[in-house]
Amino acid sequence: MGDAPLKVSKIPIVRVRRVLLIALILTAGSILMASVSTISYHDQISSGWIDVQVGGGGVTFRMEPPEGWYTARMWSAENPPRGVIELYATDGVRLNYSYQAESGVLEVSGDGNLTLELKGVETVVGNAVSITGEPCILRYNYRVMGVIKPFMWLSIPSAILMFMAIILTIKGLLRSLSSIRREHDHSTYQDSYNQHAT
Repeated sequence: MGDAPLKVSKIPIVRVRRVLLIALILTAGSILMASVSTISYHDQISSGWIDVQVGGGGVTFRMEPPEGWYTARMWSAENPPRGVIELYATDGVRLNYSYQAESGVLEVSGDGNLTLELKGVETVVGNAVSITGEPCILRYNYRVMGVIKPFMWLSIPSAILMFMAIILTIKGLLRSLSSIRREHDHSTYQDSYNQHAT
């Protein structure tokens, strides 16, 4: 009569399940962070209205984007921001403007606003001349408009969590295979022992 069969410890199986559960939680957290990091919406930052004194002889000036505009928002790389300059004059003004992409001439009247839409965010050089020859004021407001992703930084911890989840999953699978192999070896040994016992 043979001895009672040895019982296989279930501790390794419990550990494997625990590791895989942690990997699943990390994966869920990674997916959640990745989803939040893609949230985006349109936003803008403005320089505010800036006055330029214009006379009959003309004045040359630079229209610069708002200070710190690049770091003030988490701008989307897929939809780069662009500059929009609103112009208003107390009297008729002829404005010659130029920047890297193009140049042109605008006539700003005293009864309405004009908008200069840029292809990017650049400093615009302007030369304004009073059409009537009388001193007047040219006002401009430089706005940077674009799509921002305020939670884009979450993509970094999301990638880290996913990497950890992959490592734990591989570790859990290796432990599971090792446990199956031990059970198989134990079963083979037990069958051989029973055959010898009979």
